[in-house]
Amino acid sequence: MIDVQDNNNTASILASIRGKRDAAVKKTAFDIQAGAAQRSAVDTGAQKNSIYVVTADGSTYSDANAAALRANGKSTINGAESLDADDGSEALVAVGVVYGAVNEFTRQPFLTPAVEANRAAFEQAMESLL
Repeated sequence: MIDVQDNNNTASILASIRGKRDAAVKKTAFDIQAGAAQRSAVDTGAQKNSIYVVTADGSTYSDANAAALRANGKSTINGAESLDADDGSEALVAVGVVYGAVNEFTRQPFLTPAVEANRAAFEQAMESLL
């Protein structure tokens, strides 16, 4: 007869995987934010400074909003976005100025290229969890 014991390793393994997943999601979000800021068109700097990140740990919205308004006090800033889940499995990168979407889709894309530049590293991080 074979005696099989779990020793509760499953829970610790899952916790470790979740922690690594959450770290990869957060790192990728901040890498995307940095890449989007580098690619952003700059007139006054408000758009570049208004790009922010929301994770389960918090949001950089307030700092981005303040920096955008310092760059151009006449800027109109969208309200802060929030996450659907707060378990670390998702993050959000957004641009605060109202005209950011217009620039992204009609003039000079900055968010989409930043996402694409980080796609392979994120996918590799996720695959390493398997």
